[in-house]
Amino acid sequence: MSISESEPLRQFVRAGAGAGKTWNLTRQVVYKALKFRKETGEWPKTVMTTFTRKATQELKERLLTFCLQEEPEAIEFVQSSSFLIITTMHGLFATYLRRYGYSMGLPSQYKVVDGQQGDYWRKKVLKEILLTKEEHSQLLNSFDVRRLLQVLKSYEDLYWYNSYKPAQTNQMEVLCLALAQESSSHLKEVRNQGSDYVAGEKWEDYWAFIKSIINALEVSQSWDSVRTALEKSWGKAAKPRKSKNNPGLPEHIDTPLKKTLEQVKSFIENPEYDPQLWPAMEKLLKDFSALSGEYMKELFSMKLKEAYLEANDLENYALKLMKEHPQTIDQFSKDWDMWFIDEFQDTSPKQIEMMDLFMGKKPCYIVGDPQQSIYLFRGSRSEVFFNKQRSMEEAGELITQLQDNYRSQADVLDFINQFFPFISSSFNTMSPKVDSEGLSQSVVVSHVDENDEDWEIQNILVQVKELLDQGVSPKEICSLGRPNAQLNAIQKHLMRAGFPVISHSSANYYSRREI
Repeated sequence: MSISESEPLRQFVRAGAGAGKTWNLTRQVVYKALKFRKETGEWPKTVMTTFTRKATQELKERLLTFCLQEEPEAIEFVQSSSFLIITTMHGLFATYLRRYGYSMGLPSQYKVVDGQQGDYWRKKVLKEILLTKEEHSQLLNSFDVRRLLQVLKSYEDLYWYNSYKPAQTNQMEVLCLALAQESSSHLKEVRNQGSDYVAGEKWEDYWAFIKSIINALEVSQSWDSVRTALEKSWGKAAKPRKSKNNPGLPEHIDTPLKKTLEQVKSFIENPEYDPQLWPAMEKLLKDFSALSGEYMKELFSMKLKEAYLEANDLENYALKLMKEHPQTIDQFSKDWDMWFIDEFQDTSPKQIEMMDLFMGKKPCYIVGDPQQSIYLFRGSRSEVFFNKQRSMEEAGELITQLQDNYRSQADVLDFINQFFPFISSSFNTMSPKVDSEGLSQSVVVSHVDENDEDWEIQNILVQVKELLDQGVSPKEICSLGRPNAQLNAIQKHLMRAGFPVISHSSANYYSRREI
């Protein structure tokens, strides 16, 4: 791997796992800083963003180590926060708010509090509104206070994009028919895939039942006619039970099937899908819209007055400041000469909008890999990555692919390259740069042809014992699985067999330092 000092800085890099992403990133930062200083006589004011505080610390350590070993002239640059800021996205938004939040009444010395304090404010604001505004208290005929708070909290993200409008009856029908078509497509796909795995008279009856559900979902005259057709077809056949002779559908087909059928069942049973109730729901939504607008206004004012924000507010309040006081964007952007964005695959559409405003046409280096995204639950989307890549490519900017893997042995990578294209057509294969020949480690695939989960666990115990007998340290052995119940079962069996075990699950996920 090599870095050219003449490379343009407006660059988009797709770096696969083990391709030296951080290696390249740290060198780009240092080389571009040295080039800038050579041309201007000053160090560039540079921003590097990544997604966790732990990652920011790693980047700082990597930069300093590289400078100590190869570019000691740049030590001053990487050690000074006046020249280089390495921060998370939320850390960057916090800096922006501290500098210019006064434009919307936010003191620069605000504090970030936990969700418990935020929920206290929500209750206080809602209580005040319901006690003083009789027209809003009518909503308590349809919601208890706890449920009303839940709905309002869910609404908050929509508020910042001004994307909530109360639905009308005709819109409800359009939305429901669209959901029906989506469910129909899912069932067709599952039926086509599933018929390759199971056979027999009972399964033929079940697939005939699924076909009748598909036909009902595609009755497009009206939503009422769809529900009537579903009611006639529902429950005519049950899915055959698993047995030794009937292993059933594999999980990757069975799980989507269950979810889709649960959605279809809700079309029949849930009141929000009943056209007879839509006029009353339309009025309820209008009443909620009036309440939510006042609720958000009062909640916003209270947070400004108290100078306390929640973590999500850093993003939302920064977006509000940008829209209402666009001159602050120019003022903030002028402070920086270069931008480096790490882990771009975990960036949400809202964050991209804000970062594009910050960066403008300034030099930038964007790096990530959509196959390593872990923040889907926070709004990151793979299409955001590809859209940005496309827009920079159309603008004539440099697009780089780093697809040489320096981390994994060739046999591991060969297996991944062969297997994952069947899971996703967008999967990018990588070229191995670590030769397995002569190495003691190798890939062994063990298949347990048995439905009993205990057989699989016993096989894991055998594999662990063999590794320990070979002298492998327990800390070098890892068992991955999902869900947590499966991991707990494996842990219990290993401990009963006398093996030392440390379990890492999603418990207390949000309390971890990096999150």
